[in-house]
Amino acid sequence: MHCRPTPPFLILVTCLLVACTSPLSPSEVLELGRAEARWASRPFSAYSYEIATSCGECPKVMQQVARVSVNDNQVIGVVLVATDSALPPSAVTSFTTVDGLFARIRGYQHQDWLRDVVVTFDP
Repeated sequence: MHCRPTPPFLILVTCLLVACTSPLSPSEVLELGRAEARWASRPFSAYSYEIATSCGECPKVMQQVARVSVNDNQVIGVVLVATDSALPPSAVTSFTTVDGLFARIRGYQHQDWLRDVVVTFDP
């Protein structure tokens, strides 16, 4: 007797296979979704955030803690925290908004060259 798996079983197997190869675990994807929802409900359009990227191939400026200022969905300035020095406009283009960061993180889950993504979200 030949048994065909039901569609829910195939979906479960597919999810498990994807979870094994993605740099984001299923729980991390859920946490990302919750953080995006919290961010989307914010009552302001001007903000700043601090970021440092740990990456062997990234430019040195990206590996330092930087404070990124955003207004109306545009990065308007970046200051290196350690020296309190503003980056020139040419370097500011390397930084993005929080919405851009969410999009970048979502995109990482489909990159085969990436092993892991570690992100923390403020409440």
